[in-house]
Amino acid sequence: MSIFKELNSSMNLDEMRRIIKENSMNAIKLKNKIKAIDAIPKVKSDFVFNYSIETDIEIIDDEDDIDEEEEFKYYYDNMMNALANLSDIEEKEQAIYDNMPSKENKNYVNIIRRIILELIKEREIYDEYLSDEDVSVRNDAILEQDKLDFIINRVKNHHNVKNEDTNQVNVTKNNIIFLRTNSGNVYAENDLSSIDSEWYPAFRGLLESIEDGTFKNVKRLTSNRISQGIPEVKDYGVRIVFDKVNPNTYIILDMFVKKSDHDKGYSEQLINRLSFYRQNEDTIKKNVTEELIKNDSIILENIKSGLMNKSITKTKGGDILGL
Repeated sequence: MSIFKELNSSMNLDEMRRIIKENSMNAIKLKNKIKAIDAIPKVKSDFVFNYSIETDIEIIDDEDDIDEEEEFKYYYDNMMNALANLSDIEEKEQAIYDNMPSKENKNYVNIIRRIILELIKEREIYDEYLSDEDVSVRNDAILEQDKLDFIINRVKNHHNVKNEDTNQVNVTKNNIIFLRTNSGNVYAENDLSSIDSEWYPAFRGLLESIEDGTFKNVKRLTSNRISQGIPEVKDYGVRIVFDKVNPNTYIILDMFVKKSDHDKGYSEQLINRLSFYRQNEDTIKKNVTEELIKNDSIILENIKSGLMNKSITKTKGGDILGL
């Protein structure tokens, strides 16, 4: 029987993460047994510091405490993905802070609680390896726990700094850019022009939630390979699908009214739109310039104004995204 467990599509994200961790540790054990080399104990990472679960943030194991579990997953996955390939401590710190929820988010405290709880659960996975007979396995487990300690303390620090003086909290202001057709037309303007204006106030609120970093009712799409991992914000039947292209810039991909889960019209449009985005994703991200951000900030203000006045004016086409 293999010591490695297999992943399958029926597993949720937590199950997959646990199995990946277990397989990683078992791989280390197998490698060291095959080589039969006595490992030299490793020095702890530079970012080890006193760890304590005690915190001014109450840790509660209650997933229902957050209105949307998907909202927590959005921030947690963003943070862990951003940290995956970083080694510099300052870059790691910045990545953590860049991916924390805005204090203006109504679920801010609960999201922070859940992030810390999840990190503590991940840390506990390595406890069983701390008494392993293989010194290399023990030291690798310690190293992984040190890394998690670093993240936990930085998340706690982010929360504490934000709450020292609410008058000193910086207001998040994200950049917003727009996906364009091959001819340069802004998809969002096309979308809104065919939507009844009664939905406009909700769309304006969702756009502003992306802009101010509160991401109203955010969740990730999971329906198929094309949409996997792409986030959306939602409010009373309306949806804005978007993606993060750099730490503070987001691209608007699709805007629609979701009448039901079985509405083929919006589903087909979404898949086609995301397929187009996936094909051009690398080019789009490489072409995010100050010029583009400035240009699209004007488009954003025009759209927001149009949503308020219930009249969308389309922007003249152009190839500023390089598609």
